[in-house]
Amino acid sequence: PTTATIRGKVFFDANQNGVLDPGEPGIAGATLRLLRSGQLAQTLVTDATGEFTFANLTPGFYVLSEEDPPGYRSTTTNQYSGFFTAGMLMEWNFGDYANRTYVPAVQTP
Repeated sequence: PTTATIRGKVFFDANQNGVLDPGEPGIAGATLRLLRSGQLAQTLVTDATGEFTFANLTPGFYVLSEEDPPGYRSTTTNQYSGFFTAGMLMEWNFGDYANRTYVPAVQTP
């Protein structure tokens, strides 16, 4: 192999422990940006299962950032980085949890 691959999942972190646990579903529509040597290389949006793949990456230093989808906040880092060599496969996952809005109960007379 002459290229590298980064894949992973943006997931709903139900227990907010920062780990992709069995049964935690993916979050569709999350935006990911991949930079190579400080320049934007690719932008992807997660699929219906929250998964993504950046394939055929030439060796070099990459930074991957996740933009929290509207209504979510991170339970993991929003950015990973590393130097990739030919044949490498890296899995980076991003956990998010839904923001909660407190709405006081309304009492009726």
